[in-house]
Amino acid sequence: MNRSGSPSGPGSGSPPLVLELRDVTVPGRGADRLAGVSLQLRAGERVALLGASGAGKSTLLAVANGLLQPSGGELFWEGAPPARSQRLRQRQRARIGTLWQDLRLIEELSVQQNLNAARLAEWGWPRALRNLLQPLETAANAAALRQVDLDPALLPQSVTALSGGQRQRLAIARLLRQQPTLLLADEPLAHLDPRLAAELLTLLLRQATAPRALLLSLHRPDLVSGFDRVLALRAGRLPLAAVLPAVVHGGGWELIGQFAFAAITPSGDHVLLASALRGLGVTVAVALLGWAVSLALGLVGGVLSSRTVWRTMAGRVWPAGALRRLLAIPRSIHELLWGLLLLQLVGLQPAVAVLAIAIPYAALVARVVSDLLDALPTAPLEALRAAGAAAPAALLTALGPALLPGVFSYGGYRLECALRSATLLGVFGLGGLGTELRLTLQSLQFHELWTCLWLLLAVMLLLEGLVRLLRRRWGMPGRFGLAAGAVGSRGRELLLATLALLPVLLLLALALGVNPAALLVVQALPPFHPDCPAVLALPWGAMVGSTLLLTLLAAALAVGVAPLLLLLVAPWPWGRLLLQGLWALGRLWPPPLTALLLLFVLKPGLITAALALAFHNLGVLGRLLLEAADAAGGGAEAALRCAGCGPRLALFYGRFSGLSRSYLAYGAYRADVILRETVVVGLVGAA
Repeated sequence: MNRSGSPSGPGSGSPPLVLELRDVTVPGRGADRLAGVSLQLRAGERVALLGASGAGKSTLLAVANGLLQPSGGELFWEGAPPARSQRLRQRQRARIGTLWQDLRLIEELSVQQNLNAARLAEWGWPRALRNLLQPLETAANAAALRQVDLDPALLPQSVTALSGGQRQRLAIARLLRQQPTLLLADEPLAHLDPRLAAELLTLLLRQATAPRALLLSLHRPDLVSGFDRVLALRAGRLPLAAVLPAVVHGGGWELIGQFAFAAITPSGDHVLLASALRGLGVTVAVALLGWAVSLALGLVGGVLSSRTVWRTMAGRVWPAGALRRLLAIPRSIHELLWGLLLLQLVGLQPAVAVLAIAIPYAALVARVVSDLLDALPTAPLEALRAAGAAAPAALLTALGPALLPGVFSYGGYRLECALRSATLLGVFGLGGLGTELRLTLQSLQFHELWTCLWLLLAVMLLLEGLVRLLRRRWGMPGRFGLAAGAVGSRGRELLLATLALLPVLLLLALALGVNPAALLVVQALPPFHPDCPAVLALPWGAMVGSTLLLTLLAAALAVGVAPLLLLLVAPWPWGRLLLQGLWALGRLWPPPLTALLLLFVLKPGLITAALALAFHNLGVLGRLLLEAADAAGGGAEAALRCAGCGPRLALFYGRFSGLSRSYLAYGAYRADVILRETVVVGLVGAA
């Protein structure tokens, strides 16, 4: 046993304790800044400290490095309490390295002198004066710079000549020159761009190996994936935290509880509501515009890639196959990647988000339209051609009316998807309500987060209800429908509604400030120097294999769990309502935000990423399965119930058996969607 009362010796089987806090209390105005905080940090551990502003993160770190004396509780460094002797206490603190948010470099000194400043606790006055007059320990300083990917040629330069990223790396190098066993970092990534923040976090995590330990405070949940534990600090209190086996880590359960409780206590702040409504308006407008453009382009692409059309017009079908293969490229690239690419090319503007949705969606619509055209019976077309009708007129007359219901049915489904995609693009910085969701989650403001979510849920359910109503009114087939529909008596009404939508789209484009001409002005890109050997050295086989495994796992969960849950709640009507609510939340919550929530309690990996993807796609599949089951009719199920079958068996045989083929076929299509979405959860570090 060490002096803290915890096993840490060689025979204990656990790494030695580097830091321990026992019931530490620090008084503050109105309430304790820290209230009974207990914490253990062992050699080799990397722990993230999450909390909103004012939660007590900086206070806890100030206690940990000895700058702040607690009013109650005990502090232990490497198993020993702070020494009474000033000299001994300085030696203890020399083993603690702190990375400050403002870096606290000495601007008037050179890079080399700043690095040597980390050794002052050991050098004393004579060597400290020599450091100001001549270079000392150049080899050790050069090695420290190489550890943080800086050129040793920077050693004689002034700190003021360094860029922001170089200064951040220099601060880490100075920390390493101190040779501490405890690394403390007080929100060092708070004001950095995402790329630099990720690079510096990787550097810090790389240095935090035994005998060192790392305690780093954050307010961004998307950066916790590389840590062994996540501790949630709220109002100066920490939950009981322990390392759990497998993919689970401790410390984040309290955050999950706060998130769930906030669902029933959303914020009613007027400023927040106004901001959320503005963001929601942008999201809906982007979704509508992207959907409309994709539908128009997809119709053209679908006609041009139809074998029936080419056979009728030109007597050959190979151009249709070639165009289909070409359209597979934009279809396979996720709209988020299109958005990030366009953002680099033309800058941040509303047209970027619209086009990011329109490009892959147009390719998807084109595939569906061409498949629908090629599946239609050609006897009426052949009869018109035999009567001497021109090919374009014959195609429009024979196939147009039969094609229209399927196209509008699929178009309604794509509109629902466009709303989710517009939200997702906002999460990654392209504006709208998604940006509000990301900011409130990163700052752990769960009450504000749920205000935005409830508004988005209301719009999503309203849109789904409207699409369902129009589908029934206009006689459109459902997503699992096998029979071809017909235009019927509502065809004129459908076309009039389409024409009425055009001025609405124009007004939305003007309100958003969409300027198509701005897309033609391409920004200057930095020089591209491909590193072919490094690219070839990547473990492509392992990456492709893990991506396919992630896709299969998420698809199996989404496709398999939906009917199982319906069977489970079959005897209870209220259970079905609960499922509908759960699936609505699954459709509402974008996979990257689900992944960030899961990272509070799970370690990054295939399981975490698969759960995030499966939850979202389960919401989509569950809703469609429920609609198809309702539309299938209950005659067979009722007959089985009359014959003495239980509700689950009757549902399984009476309804699911007739839907199995179409459901599994659509499940295969969702697997294709999940494959595209793997990049999204990868971007937030879930896999």
